[in-house]
Amino acid sequence: MEIQQLEQFVTIAECENLTKAAQKLHVSQPSLSRSLHALEDELGTILFDRIGRNIVLNNAGRIALERTLVALNSLDIIKRDVEEYNHETNRTVNVYAPVPMGNNEEIIIEFKRTHPDIHLRVGTYNTTYSDRLKRLRPDITFFASPIVHKEPNYLMLGEEDIVLAVAKKNPLAQRESVQLKQLSQERFIGLLPSTLYDIVNHMFLEAGFEPNVVLEDQHYSRIMAYVAADFGLTLAPAITWFGRWKSDVAGITISDVHRKRYLYLKWPENSVMNEATLRFREYLVDYYNKNYGFTCGL
Repeated sequence: MEIQQLEQFVTIAECENLTKAAQKLHVSQPSLSRSLHALEDELGTILFDRIGRNIVLNNAGRIALERTLVALNSLDIIKRDVEEYNHETNRTVNVYAPVPMGNNEEIIIEFKRTHPDIHLRVGTYNTTYSDRLKRLRPDITFFASPIVHKEPNYLMLGEEDIVLAVAKKNPLAQRESVQLKQLSQERFIGLLPSTLYDIVNHMFLEAGFEPNVVLEDQHYSRIMAYVAADFGLTLAPAITWFGRWKSDVAGITISDVHRKRYLYLKWPENSVMNEATLRFREYLVDYYNKNYGFTCGL
């Protein structure tokens, strides 16, 4: 029993005449007749009674027609649902950013202004959705790494130095650079254990002192708020952490101890990006090139 056979059966039932049905379907009358007989043989019963030159459904035929219409409608629903799924998939980007992207709000708002038809789902550090998104394999991930990656599904956006973050009202904010070893008497806002925490700790070890930590936090935005209020200094990534804090917090180059980390985009290995994800990736590359002078290759 084939779909075309069932569709022809419906047309025959509507026309109640094989010749008219054949003309409507643009097939020969003998071919249509064979199709009907094959269906009747498969069902084990005659579906039409002949009345004059016409044929009309008998009781078995009416039952068969009712079930056929339900089956064909189900096929239409399957096709429509698959088309809707593909449309949604091609217009949606699941983004995971375990580290800030800089000015997160500006990045997303600018993208939406130029791509209003694309739906973004953005999961960031320490959110319930982020955990779910990680399990679902996000379409694209923005992250920072202390090492250079060579994997084919990784794209380096650029690199950022670890700098001294200080309140604009602090006298140190007037300096272009500073030696970390000269800051042993300053108060510091500390990080909780993380990859960045390890980088910063090694910087203090190299500078030869243990910092006077007066407050610790795990969220970058709160740490920058503490710095802006001049509660203390912190060592922070020069791009991703400053973002909207540039008006309140200055980034000072550290001249005696140098560390950097690399900013990357990655996507599931051996996967094909949908159109929306490709557009978002190209947008981020352009954004970082324009704002930070990075040269990224695709």
